[in-house]
Amino acid sequence: MLGPGRPPASGPQAATRRAFDDYLLLIHRSYTPRRDRLPVFTDDQLRRLDVPLLVVAGARDRMLDSHDTTRRVHHLVPDAVVTLLPDTGHIPTGYLEPVQRFLSDARPGMNSSPEAQPTEDARVLRSMLRTDLVAAMKARRPDAVAALRTALAVIDNAEAVAAPDRAAHAASEHVAGARSGAGSTEAERRVLSVGEVRALLQAQIGDRANEADRYDTYGRHDAARQLRREADVLRKYLAT
Repeated sequence: MLGPGRPPASGPQAATRRAFDDYLLLIHRSYTPRRDRLPVFTDDQLRRLDVPLLVVAGARDRMLDSHDTTRRVHHLVPDAVVTLLPDTGHIPTGYLEPVQRFLSDARPGMNSSPEAQPTEDARVLRSMLRTDLVAAMKARRPDAVAALRTALAVIDNAEAVAAPDRAAHAASEHVAGARSGAGSTEAERRVLSVGEVRALLQAQIGDRANEADRYDTYGRHDAARQLRREADVLRKYLAT
């Protein structure tokens, strides 16, 4: 309920995890949990927030709906720094440095400058896209579903290209660094930076804008409006 599964009994992380488990048990032996309904901010209360806001949540939280939380904050508090950590449960760990950086840098309007971008890496941005795709499917928003599905497919295709440092390696198992056995012929996936992912999203936006203009010249205004709505869906991720 509180986090990922237990690690092996041995290994570099085992002692740290055991200490963390002891810490959690001490907490739960020493306090009385609340049994009343948890308070939830209204949309209006969230919109009125005028201070820097950091939200860190685990995508695999089984106690609170972290996906709905991040979706609401993205929509209602556009300047908030929101991170949904993949493969993380109710209690995020190993996230001290980004929190410290936020506390030391936080100031009104902190997200208005390019050097203060809330998304830490491409993995988190991709997780955000997938989370919003699920929400759009549930809400039956076809424009958002089409835009997000296409964007994720483009990102996956870009990552499927063989990693540059492996492209020139010989296939022989006698060459240093070469692999043999099952899976040895599979190309390694590229690791995209946040800048590269945003560039792909920007290209998607540009393609839709150009195609919308072309549709307008042929009098297909409904199709043009749909493409522009899809472009608007993707634009918010350039500032996250």
